Amino acid sequence: GSDVAEPGGLAGLVERLTGLAGDFRIRLGSVEPWEVNEDLIALVTGNDKVCPHLHVPLQHTEDRILKMMRRPPIGETMELLRSMKSVKPEMALGVDVIAGFPGETADEFNRLADKIEGLPITYLHPFGFSARPGTPAAKMPDRTAHDIVRARVSRLTGIGERKRAEFAEMQSGRILRVIPDRPRPDRNWTTAVSDNYIKLRMNVHGVQAGCLQWVKMKQDPIAGPVGIRI
Repeated sequence: GSDVAEPGGLAGLVERLTGLAGDFRIRLGSVEPWEVNEDLIALVTGNDKVCPHLHVPLQHTEDRILKMMRRPPIGETMELLRSMKSVKPEMALGVDVIAGFPGETADEFNRLADKIEGLPITYLHPFGFSARPGTPAAKMPDRTAHDIVRARVSRLTGIGERKRAEFAEMQSGRILRVIPDRPRPDRNWTTAVSDNYIKLRMNVHGVQAGCLQWVKMKQDPIAGPVGIRI
């Protein structure tokens, strides 16, 4: 936590954890932009015990909006993310963004959408601004109309869906490491998640729930991503 002086920050902690014995993997959840640095990227792209997957809550791309959110600029972080994907194109990269923050202009939203479109992400979690009682943002003027917020979120959702589909298509035919979920008794298949955060189906035959396994991924026109045990 931020109350503990961990040498090397988050990257230092993760590196220490990878030194533990055992067959396991570490998946990093929401990593704030200011925690993303060269050391963390080296672990995500080069350590077998760290999943090649990073999720970063950018929240916005425009400095004026970020300042109102009391968040620092993220230009440097976005360059690091681009660099990371160029080093390991098969890794997963997801971001959170908020549309319709009070005072967000149409031009600012369009720049947000364009920058997210140009970022090499593999999925996107877009949210519409909703006022939380007791927060400074709840008292801000220039609230964006609900129908405009919905339209902006819809545009971002479309970008995210295209990015996710393109990434899944790129992974077809690759060998992936997955952890299957426990099968349901009424199904002959179960779900699994790969190291690079592709959610796929597997036949239950020979599946060991909760254990690392290798599969060859293919795209099924109906089921979507499917993993074949190897």
